[in-house]
Amino acid sequence: MLDASRTRGIAVVSIGSASISVGIAEHSGREGYAIVAAERLALPLQERTPEQTIATVKQRLADVGHRVLAAGAGGRAPRRITSVHAVIRAPWAQSRTLRADIQYKRDEYIREAIITDLAQRALKDTHVPAANFLEASVMQVALNGYVTSEPAGKYAHKVEIATLVCVADPALREALRSALAAVFPSAPVSIHCAARGILESVREAHPEKPDCLVLDVSEEGTAAIVVREGTYGSEAYIAEGMRAMFSRALPGNPPEETFASIRMIARGQCDPATCNKVEEALAKMEPDFAHAFGEFFASMTTPRRLPNVMILLVHPDIAPWFVRFFSRIDFAQFTEVSQPFEVTLLKDRTAGPPGPAAAQAGVGDSELEIALALINKRGERDGQR
Repeated sequence: MLDASRTRGIAVVSIGSASISVGIAEHSGREGYAIVAAERLALPLQERTPEQTIATVKQRLADVGHRVLAAGAGGRAPRRITSVHAVIRAPWAQSRTLRADIQYKRDEYIREAIITDLAQRALKDTHVPAANFLEASVMQVALNGYVTSEPAGKYAHKVEIATLVCVADPALREALRSALAAVFPSAPVSIHCAARGILESVREAHPEKPDCLVLDVSEEGTAAIVVREGTYGSEAYIAEGMRAMFSRALPGNPPEETFASIRMIARGQCDPATCNKVEEALAKMEPDFAHAFGEFFASMTTPRRLPNVMILLVHPDIAPWFVRFFSRIDFAQFTEVSQPFEVTLLKDRTAGPPGPAAAQAGVGDSELEIALALINKRGERDGQR
């Protein structure tokens, strides 16, 4: 018999190259699920082999998961977690969009089987090792050149689909499942690539920006996703993230100390001498950082230039610096309108209803937004892959 004193909830998890975010979410009515307790853990900003990183992620994930469960209980009986939803960010997961189409001589009745057959045709061209395959999702369907969310049952003479295919490191996935099963026993685990969650987040939070460049800035690097007409266009990755940024600014200084100083600056808690030193160091490293991203953007401009709108997914303590950097540096030669990037942060809806547990846990970590977007998507709230 179900213990009535235990509140039901779901767990959401985001795994990056050097960070882990774990949250507990409850259903809040028409708005879907909202985070009620969360914690983010940044792994040490140091050089590590993939094997070392996986072992560390597995250990830290268990620690963070248990702490979030305790925080979410708030003095009550622990929540009964009914499902776990985890997303894997770059570089652990990579994605690409595959397209397929079929054309008829006259209008035909469109059945679900036609969409499925086109998706399977597209997948045949991936040549992805079975062990690396994570998921595939039809992200867009167009009938006679017009995008539609409900193609089945309509008539058309041409059908086009865009399928998002994701691959991920199998060793990391196995470590995640093992760690999550230990923290949330008996709860089914769904693992997705972050690109799909990011796209859903952008669609939900910025419906007025169907064309945009999304930068997912992590400790180890930056994943760039081009969104065109509201669907996933292409993805690229550069090993330029917060660790590289801090190492350039203050070589020889532990990256953790530099980040701690930036955090204090963002919160107005830094002494003037330290603030000036860090801010001057960041200003001096800007040219090298700008050059690296300039070459990165140049490599992404074939066959089309980049959208003018840039949406950032980045740690909140460093977000103001990145917004100023991409707004101020002239990258206009890479945009479709030959104008500087219009930079904005991904709107964050992870905080949910205010409460003591949420406030104490620092809820509002936008990395969990990409998991929430998938959970709240119609038809996936109670499903698993």
